[in-house]
Amino acid sequence: MLFPKKPWWAFCAIPVLLLAFALYKNLINIPFGDDIYVMDMFNLLHEADSVWDKIGIIFGQHNEHRIALSRTLALLQYQLMGTIDLRIWSILGNLSLLFIVALFYQHIGEQKWWIVPVAFIIICTASNTLIPMQNSNLFSVVFGLTALHFVLKKSQFAVFLTFLCTVLSIFSNSGGFALMAIISVVFFFQKRYSLLGIWLLCCIALIGSYYHNYQPLYRHPSSELLFYQLPQAAVFFIGFAGSIGFKVLPTGALFIGLSGIAIYRKYYFQNPFVFLGVIYCLMMASMTTIMRYEYGIDSATTERYRIYSMVFGACSVILVRDFLAGYSSVIQKSAFGISLLFSIATNLKFFIPMVREAEARKELLTSKIENYYLNNSGYNCFEVNILNKLTANNFYHYQLPRPRRNKTYYDSLNHFPVNALKLRIDQAFYTKEHVIIRGKILNPAPEITFMKGFVHQFIIVHPADTPFDCSHNELTHPDNEKSMIVNIDLNNDRNHIRFPLFYLKLPKKHFKHKNYTLSFLFMTDTSVNYPALASNVVFHL
Repeated sequence: MLFPKKPWWAFCAIPVLLLAFALYKNLINIPFGDDIYVMDMFNLLHEADSVWDKIGIIFGQHNEHRIALSRTLALLQYQLMGTIDLRIWSILGNLSLLFIVALFYQHIGEQKWWIVPVAFIIICTASNTLIPMQNSNLFSVVFGLTALHFVLKKSQFAVFLTFLCTVLSIFSNSGGFALMAIISVVFFFQKRYSLLGIWLLCCIALIGSYYHNYQPLYRHPSSELLFYQLPQAAVFFIGFAGSIGFKVLPTGALFIGLSGIAIYRKYYFQNPFVFLGVIYCLMMASMTTIMRYEYGIDSATTERYRIYSMVFGACSVILVRDFLAGYSSVIQKSAFGISLLFSIATNLKFFIPMVREAEARKELLTSKIENYYLNNSGYNCFEVNILNKLTANNFYHYQLPRPRRNKTYYDSLNHFPVNALKLRIDQAFYTKEHVIIRGKILNPAPEITFMKGFVHQFIIVHPADTPFDCSHNELTHPDNEKSMIVNIDLNNDRNHIRFPLFYLKLPKKHFKHKNYTLSFLFMTDTSVNYPALASNVVFHL
């Protein structure tokens, strides 16, 4: 049969084809951003002495997360293919979107054609489509929703799958922690009290295992100022919820408003899966807001978080349908048309730029890897060390299709026009718990203007007897006795000052050496790599 009996199935195939085409145009086996830090797992496993050490590496921290599932799949892919292929990682991550749509289809009710706008919203290039390691976010969501699917069933096997999917969600990207509270409440209202007791004990054990030997990252914002910055946090929360919209804040307000109506109407009894999906999205928005709101709305709308807005949007489509169930057929058909147009427009909003910019993205990545091969540069100093090890251990090597530029061209890019920094320290003291330093960069105005142009600006505090050499990456593998890397903009914003002024506040417990120096690191996502700049400051406690 050329066409299916139900034509809406054909419409559901359209977003799948769009996603496949976008991947075809963009996929390239060159690492970008956090991809390299996940690839470092292969170096660490190669150097590990025992099986337990290797297990510890797979379950080790990546920033504040434990992405054991992504690491296991990457390792499995390497065992099957004999080499690291980042394109496979991206494809595996995007398959999660198909499973999410399948879950919604199971719970959409009798009017199955409403799966079409859901499919266009979910099977979309909005979230982590091209960053291989970011499949951890997609895995966390698909297993989180799967856990919510099975918790509504009463069989023992469903209970087992609820537990399993929760664990997989947590060890994908820690977002699964929201499931602990949600599922606890579900068991309580289902009056499955013995199961609730077992579940709570398992949650305690899971939290204990997750935070065993856990090192909190001091570079992330804390919630200590949340009460005084509620407007900023509210904007982050709403922007996070509506990040897929053309107008982020109105879209987020719409989604949140619909969820409020669902709670008021006790929508759980009508469609428990969609209701739990809404609560899951609200909890993820709340948890992320508490941890990230100081970074601003630009952080709330970044690609890695959009999957939650996509799920929120899919739930909202079904909420609109059910809220209008008692109205005339004209209103219901109009609601479907508006939802379909919104979903298609949302899909194309992300699809069109991704296809148009595919060649530019490939050229950027190819230039980075070519600069690395010609100059041992192109990536930042952390990434270069990892790539060097990967090459030495025969884990990864990209064969350039053709030279794009010569070594002289990259040499001119890699030259940082500032040789050193001269600092003036205005305050330097320590309290019972913190070390605090406040000062100013005194370089000439043209050099300061150049440094202001970088998005990634960090101060490095490291022991004077062990100069910072990028031999390890404190951004993703914190070792609090060695170099500490502090986000300049974030700390300055907290204290209402601007570069070239700078402010440092670090936990005193990390300072275990005698003398420390200050250096500065200006990082870029382009095809250049600048080394850390030394300053004239040495201090001791």
